[in-house]
Amino acid sequence: MDGFKIEVDGVGESMIRSASLTVEQRRNEIDKVAQMKRSIAKLFSSDQEAFLSEVYPASLDLTALTVLGPVEALRWKFKHPGLPFEITAENWRLPDKRDLLEVSIKVPTAQAAAASAAFTAFLNTLNLRPEGGQQTKTRVVLEFFAKEGKR
Repeated sequence: MDGFKIEVDGVGESMIRSASLTVEQRRNEIDKVAQMKRSIAKLFSSDQEAFLSEVYPASLDLTALTVLGPVEALRWKFKHPGLPFEITAENWRLPDKRDLLEVSIKVPTAQAAAASAAFTAFLNTLNLRPEGGQQTKTRVVLEFFAKEGKR
């Protein structure tokens, strides 16, 4: 299905699996939702709603979702002569001005173990070490907004 992908993110020793079904949105559609001029439920296509009902059997009210953010995000893709894989660097800035930097590579499943070891060794040669434990940036952002919502 167009827009569907399954991936596994290796974060430290843990493997985090995810699936997504992405549908293109026009910029003004998202802006209207952020400005509360359009229901967030309208961002979901019928294919996405069908996918949700298959993977989440309980009833889900899309109109109950709320907008979190904004979170500023920048992404760069580049090659380094010390590594045979394309590197992606993402910088997310939280509203409290905290920066989250994720450096990653994407490889086919068959290459994952060897690529992970090579990438870790490469990062070590640059003296890059994870700070504050290894979590996905998505989890850090969601925890930030969950905490902010309780204030």
